[in-house]
Amino acid sequence: MKHFSSLFLALSTLLAPASAQLISYDWPDATGQAKLSDRYDVYVRLGNGPEQKVEVLMSEAIYAGDFRATELQGRTFSFVNVSYNPAAGSVLTFRVVKKFGTDATSITLSPRSYGYTPTSTSGTETTFTVNAANRYLSVNFIAADNQTSPNLWIKHMLGIFVDPTETGQPGRTDAGVVVYGPTVSPASLAAASTIFFPAGYHNLKNYAGGTGLISSDGVLALQNGQALYLEGGAFVEGILTRQAQSNSNQKIFGRGLLTGRQYTWHGTPGFSGTDYGQLVLIGNNNATVEGVTMMESPEHGIVGNRATIKNLKFLGWHSNNDAVRVGSGSEISHSFLRAVDDHFYNFDIWVHDCVLWAGHNGAILTYGWGGDGGNTYNSGSSLLENIDIIHPEWIGLGNNNGLVAAQIGLDYRPFGYGGNTLTILQNIRIEGTIPGLVNLKPRSSSNGVPGAQQVPLANVGYLGDLLLSNITVDAQFGKGRIRGQTNAASNGTATFRVKNVELNNVTIGGTTITDANKATYLDIETTTTTDIRFGTAATLPSAPGGLAVGTATASSITLSWTDNASNETAYRVQRSPASAGPWTDLTDLAANATGTTVTGLNDSTTYYFRVAALNTFGLSDYAGPVSGSTTATTPTLPPPSPPTTGGGGGGGGGAPSVWFLSTLSLLALRRVSQSRRTTSLIPPGTT
Repeated sequence: MKHFSSLFLALSTLLAPASAQLISYDWPDATGQAKLSDRYDVYVRLGNGPEQKVEVLMSEAIYAGDFRATELQGRTFSFVNVSYNPAAGSVLTFRVVKKFGTDATSITLSPRSYGYTPTSTSGTETTFTVNAANRYLSVNFIAADNQTSPNLWIKHMLGIFVDPTETGQPGRTDAGVVVYGPTVSPASLAAASTIFFPAGYHNLKNYAGGTGLISSDGVLALQNGQALYLEGGAFVEGILTRQAQSNSNQKIFGRGLLTGRQYTWHGTPGFSGTDYGQLVLIGNNNATVEGVTMMESPEHGIVGNRATIKNLKFLGWHSNNDAVRVGSGSEISHSFLRAVDDHFYNFDIWVHDCVLWAGHNGAILTYGWGGDGGNTYNSGSSLLENIDIIHPEWIGLGNNNGLVAAQIGLDYRPFGYGGNTLTILQNIRIEGTIPGLVNLKPRSSSNGVPGAQQVPLANVGYLGDLLLSNITVDAQFGKGRIRGQTNAASNGTATFRVKNVELNNVTIGGTTITDANKATYLDIETTTTTDIRFGTAATLPSAPGGLAVGTATASSITLSWTDNASNETAYRVQRSPASAGPWTDLTDLAANATGTTVTGLNDSTTYYFRVAALNTFGLSDYAGPVSGSTTATTPTLPPPSPPTTGGGGGGGGGAPSVWFLSTLSLLALRRVSQSRRTTSLIPPGTT
């Protein structure tokens, strides 16, 4: 059923993408297409405007073959996608109605770090406001009919996904754009710089245009440098892959949805047919995934090498649903991921500002699944920061659960990818109860007892080079695991050790882990571990004070602050177009710095800034934010020349002076450029 308000808002993406503050989407919901939720209704209001009902999509559990199949059966995940531009100052007010069962005893929002508080008028209804984009919320109606047995997972999950409004979306008639249809020729698709999937239902198995980019099984192979755009409201069933591993600059973007629900997981009893290892396989160089929703993969989510991923929403169900497996130099940010296997692999990646819903299987970050007997692959050197982990469903550590886990061979050594081998997880918040924080050991069975195959003595490595800083956990019902393996060598005596691991300001249930109380929270095998250290918040640098804005020009703003730290190694300055973020890192400054001038800014623009001190243990609290505005640009005029007059006749005739016409043209051009200007997050030349 189509709702007029949703359709109107979807159309606004075509009519006024630059000015629209709130955009929702109309999804194709005929039989066999997108499934609308029968569990929740959601309404939204912009500022003091009218309340509008938005469409709530729903995914049903894929459970056959999973080791928790009985508990998965009957679960659902409902979700709302909207795009929001908070620049004009109007907040969003959401109203959510539970449509099933009994009243909830309480209603909660996660993550708590957003600072949003629900107001409940009854046990079946709640309201809350959202004042920023890049917000990915879970709404939990706590009631017996909304919990699984025996582990009390949320049975009917609900996500409210607030993306920023789109920029740079293609037009259907732009050069190089080909609008997808089931009979568009393969040659046209192959020649397109962008394949455009319009709002509506698209099953790639129904493609009838001929042999080419799309296989009979609905697998679309992107070409080198090719983009695929999913318009908001586009619901696509299929698999995306690359033409060749060496492909570069492929892009998948938009506000549409890709589902792999028509493909069967190989773990399903009686499985036969093609085993698709992932929903999306992208080229190895400089791929981009932005803004889309992906769900119901037959196995892993996104697989590739160097990639930039932002505003992704990923929904997994079964115990082979890894989220993102990309390589060195990749960045994943401002995304919501619900994986039921490993969320990320420790391949020199940067993950920040994400919300992660940990399913019943897999780690947040794994050192990998290196093969036995000398087949371990390289991993290490990742940075994960400012992450919320909500509703963790781990019922035990097993062999690969926890914040950080490893299933590596005895020849493993942390790899630095040309730089430092240190892996850092900092500013991580875990909302819920977990069996243990870390699962650091070589390959093991589900009981966690190491049993990796021996390797030659010269190849025996170690696991470690890990810093956990500023980690908070609500509660823990077991212990984390740190253990190596003796008798590691096939031709001598050696121990595979876990070493050089530091836990700094790691707090579980309100208590910081120290050397004195570590046995309460961690099972550390002393005979196979070395240099396992603990620190407290006192080792973090003190926050700077007195952040202030000074002189401003048309392209720069000067900042100053007080250096309150004695143990910092640098100061980090961040900039944002709004007080609530998102924040962009600028160049780190040397220790003892008390100010900087941020350059490369746009004129007549307001910016927000904040500053923190940092050292090897992590970041201090931020000072700020403070705001400052650049000045307007004053055009430089050429010096006037004497006016020239026409020959003959009276003295009043003649053409206007050249300098006067040039000045008028300059001012006119400037006015046009101002009206068309868009502000990028990182203008060229920014310090």
